[in-house]
Amino acid sequence: MDWKTYWNESAFVKDVDPCRQVGRTFHQKSYSPAEIAIIVDRILAFLQADPEKHLLDLACGNGMLTSRIAAHFKSVTAVDFSVPLIESARRHFPRENVEYVVGDALDLEGIGRQYDCILIYFAFQYFSPRQADSLFGSFDRILKTPGLVLLGDVADGDRVWSFYRALPGRSRFYVDLIRNKPIIGHWWRPSDLHTLANRHSLSLSVNYQDCDSPNHYFRYDALLQRKDYSWTAAR
Repeated sequence: MDWKTYWNESAFVKDVDPCRQVGRTFHQKSYSPAEIAIIVDRILAFLQADPEKHLLDLACGNGMLTSRIAAHFKSVTAVDFSVPLIESARRHFPRENVEYVVGDALDLEGIGRQYDCILIYFAFQYFSPRQADSLFGSFDRILKTPGLVLLGDVADGDRVWSFYRALPGRSRFYVDLIRNKPIIGHWWRPSDLHTLANRHSLSLSVNYQDCDSPNHYFRYDALLQRKDYSWTAAR
């Protein structure tokens, strides 16, 4: 699946509803303000937000979450390869301390600074294992020591059938697989993510979401940090 083309050409990104633009719906209903607030609070807790910290938000989408998070950081560089989503972010979710950039998370050579925190929210599913390995390799250059990386809302490979339920759901899964047009990209088993983190000398904490998060039954949040630093996972 060519996700770059998808997010540049999908009809979803032209929707007037910012939640629908980036697929933040549950049973076809957009997330409520309360649900968005829960997500923002979790992100801020995991990343130990501080007004002196600099954040790199990769695959930022339309900036709906970025703009809310940015109020708690000194500066945010927000990157996405979708031109229409970045245009929407600049138009609808501008902040003085946020720079929205059209760019690819797999090509970060143009970033010449380091960040205290890196966020990849609701987007890690679009990275294949090979691409994720390349992405993790770039953290060594752009992440300060100590620094935190949050992979938010990761599709759980151990709970695929909690999403594709019963016979109709399983049939949809295999049809999408054959057509190479999945609704969700790569499903990450926590064990596979641990292996990837270890390869890049990163500690990994897998945190299952509470029931107040819409997708708690098939997604989790993963927090990364260099192995030579200790930290306490947020809840």
